[in-house]
Amino acid sequence: MTTAPTTAGPNPISAARGGAPSPSPATPVASIDPIKLLTKYRWVLVAAVIGGVLFGLAMHYLLLVVYPVWRAQAIFEVLTVQADPTKPVGSQQVDDVTFERYMQSQTKMMTSNVVLQLVAEDTQLPTEAPTWCKRFMKSGTLNTAEAFLELQDKVSSRVIPQTAYIELAMSYQDKKDVTAIVRLTKEKYLATIKAQVDRVNQDQLSQLRKAIDQMDVQQKGLQGARDRLMTDNRVDTVSRQVPQATEQLRLVDQELTKLNLDRKAFDTRRKGMEDDLKSVGGVQFSAQLRDEVETEPLLQQVKQTISGLESEKRSLLQRFTPEHRQVRELETALKGYEQNLVAQREKLLQQKFDAQLDGLRKALLQLDAQITDLSEKKATLSTRLTELTRIQSQIEDLDSQIRQGIESRNRAEQDLRALISLTGLSTNQRVMVAVGERQPDEISFPKLQIMLPAGLLVMVAGVMGVLVLREIVDQRIKSPADVALIPRARMLGFVPDAAEDPAGVDNVAMAFRDKDRGVMAECYRQIRASVLKRTQQTGHKTILIVGGMPGSGATSVASNLAFALAAADRRILIVDANMRRPMQHKVFGLGEAPGLADVLAGSSGLDTVIQHTTDKRVDVLTAGSKDKRDFERLSADLMGELLKEAKGKYDYVLVDAAPLVVSGDGMGLAGRCDASILVVRAMQEKRGMVSRLRNDLADSKAELLGILLNGVESAAGGYMKGNLKATHEYQTQAS
Repeated sequence: MTTAPTTAGPNPISAARGGAPSPSPATPVASIDPIKLLTKYRWVLVAAVIGGVLFGLAMHYLLLVVYPVWRAQAIFEVLTVQADPTKPVGSQQVDDVTFERYMQSQTKMMTSNVVLQLVAEDTQLPTEAPTWCKRFMKSGTLNTAEAFLELQDKVSSRVIPQTAYIELAMSYQDKKDVTAIVRLTKEKYLATIKAQVDRVNQDQLSQLRKAIDQMDVQQKGLQGARDRLMTDNRVDTVSRQVPQATEQLRLVDQELTKLNLDRKAFDTRRKGMEDDLKSVGGVQFSAQLRDEVETEPLLQQVKQTISGLESEKRSLLQRFTPEHRQVRELETALKGYEQNLVAQREKLLQQKFDAQLDGLRKALLQLDAQITDLSEKKATLSTRLTELTRIQSQIEDLDSQIRQGIESRNRAEQDLRALISLTGLSTNQRVMVAVGERQPDEISFPKLQIMLPAGLLVMVAGVMGVLVLREIVDQRIKSPADVALIPRARMLGFVPDAAEDPAGVDNVAMAFRDKDRGVMAECYRQIRASVLKRTQQTGHKTILIVGGMPGSGATSVASNLAFALAAADRRILIVDANMRRPMQHKVFGLGEAPGLADVLAGSSGLDTVIQHTTDKRVDVLTAGSKDKRDFERLSADLMGELLKEAKGKYDYVLVDAAPLVVSGDGMGLAGRCDASILVVRAMQEKRGMVSRLRNDLADSKAELLGILLNGVESAAGGYMKGNLKATHEYQTQAS
C-alpha cells in the first residue's frame, strides 16, 4: 500500500519513488500501487492467468454437453412513413425523434403481453415446439399461464443500432422449438398490428366523412352571411365605390387645406390692423393706402385751389411786399386750405382703413362658413369610406373563408378516396418482415471466444480481489509509504534489507565501515544528512535510538549511524543503555564491563570506562557489569548528569536502548536525551503499534527526529529494487 509522500526529512534513495520529499498532509489517504502489487505478486498472477484459461476451457466443454443454447431470430424493417402511394414522398417524411419513438413502441409491442398471450394460447404451439412445451403440459393440456410467463422471460426484441431494423429473438436448447416459437411470435405480432391498422383506417374514414359534412354546412353559412351583408348595406360594387369615395375625400381635404391657409393669412392681417387701432401713436397707414387716398377727387380739388392761391400769391409778391394786406389775406386763405387738405386726407385715410378692416372681418366670416361646410362634408365622406372599407374587408374575409373551405373540402375528398384505396393494399403497414426466421446452424452459447476471456477474467479478478483485500487488511509496515499513513509521522529514512544490497553485506552492524560504497552505507549518509540538519538547528547532541519491537535493529542502526557521523568529522560516543540484552560490546568486539552500569553505581568514572574502537572518532560505553545493572537508574538524575558530561566531550552521544514494547527504559531515557529516533523493522511491526509509540515519544522531553524503517525488502517497496540497483551501479562507477 502506498500514498502520497508525507516524510518531513529526506527520503533515502527517494523512498523508492525517485522524487524529492514533500510536506506531510493533515490526513494521509491510502491507495493501492498497481505496479507494486503486480511486481510483488507477479507469479501468483501468472498462475491465475493459466488457471483462468484452463477454467474457461473446462466450463466451455461442460456447457456444450449440459446446457447448449440455440438462438433464432426474425428481422423487421420499419418504414419511415406508412406506404401511401397517393401522397408525394416528401410530404410523408417524419423527423428522427418521432421515427425513433415509433421504433421503440413497435419493439415493445413485439414482446407485449397481448402478443405473447396469443402465442401461449395458440393451439399450434404444442405441435410446433413439443420439447419446450413439455414442461408446461399437465394432463395432456398446455398450461398457458406458465407458458406465457416463460415467453415473457425468454422472448426479446431490440432496435438494431444505427439502422431501421428491429430484431425479434429467442434462445433455447432445442433449435427446432426456438425457431417455431419465433415464427409464431412474428405471426401474432403482424396480425396484431394489422388489426390495429384496420381499426385506425376505419376511424379515419369515419372522421373524414364527418369532416366533409361539417365543411358543407360551414360553406353554406359563409355564403349566406356574404349575401346578407351585401343586401343589408345595399352594396353591389364595393370595389368601385371605395376609390370614388377616396378621391372625393382627397379633393375636399385639399380645398379645406387651401381655405385654412387663406383664413390664416386674413386673420393675421386683421389682427395687425386691430393692433394699429389700439396703438397709442395712432394708426400707421401704409404707403399703398396713402396713394389711394391721394387720388380721391375731393383732395384733388383742394390741391387745385391751393395751387391757384399759390400762383396768385407769387403774382402779388411781384407787385407788393409780403407785408401788404392783400398778400397777408392771401396767405391766411392759403393756410386754411392747407389745413383743410390735411384734415380731409386723415379723414379719408381713416375711412379707407375702417373699410379694409370691415372687409377682412366679413371675408373671415365667409371663410369660416366655407370651412365648416367642407369639414362636415369631409366627416360624412370619411364615415362613408370607413363603412365601405369595413364592408369590403368583411366581404373579402368571407370570400377567403369560402375559398379555403372549398380547398379543404377538396383535400378531404382526396384523402377519403386515397384512404379507401389504401385500405385494400398490402403495404398499409409501416413494419415489414425483412429476414424471416430460420433454423440456426451455429450454437449461440457457449462459445470458446467468450468462455476463455470469461474464465480468465473471473480467475484473475478473484485473485486480484483477494490480493487487494490482503493488502488493505495487512497492517504491517512494509515500505516507507506505510509509515506515511500514520498521522503526524515524520519519516527520517529507511535502510534496505542486507540481502538487497548488491555490495554484499556480511556484518549488518558494520555495513557503513566495511562496505562504504554499498547501498546501505548510502542510506545512512542520507539519514545522517537529516540528523545533522535538525540537530544543528536545535543544538541537540544526545540522541536516543530505540526500537519498537525486539529485532528492530536499533543496535545496528546506532553503530552504522555512529560511523556515518564520524565520517563527517564528528566525535561520537555510543552508549549501550540496553541493560537487558546489551549488544554493542559484541558489535565492536569489546569487553562488556566495566561500563554504564558501573558509572551509574558510582564505582567507576566515565573517562575510565569508555572504550575506543578502530575508528579514533568513535568510542563506546558498554552496558557494564551484570551485577550492577539497575534499570531504574536509567531514568535517574545521575543518568542525566552522565549524558551532560558526555556532551561536553563528544559532538554526538548515541544512546542504544531496549525496545519500547518490552521495556520502559526507552521512555525513561527519552526524558534525559535531547532527541530520539524510533527504529521500526519492515514486515514485522504494525501501523497501530508504531503510531502509539510515535505519540509516546513525541510527548517526551526528547524531540522525535522521525521514524527509521529498517530491513525494507524490494518485494514490498514498489520501485525500490530498481533504485537500489541504480544506486549501487552509480557508486561502483564512481569508485
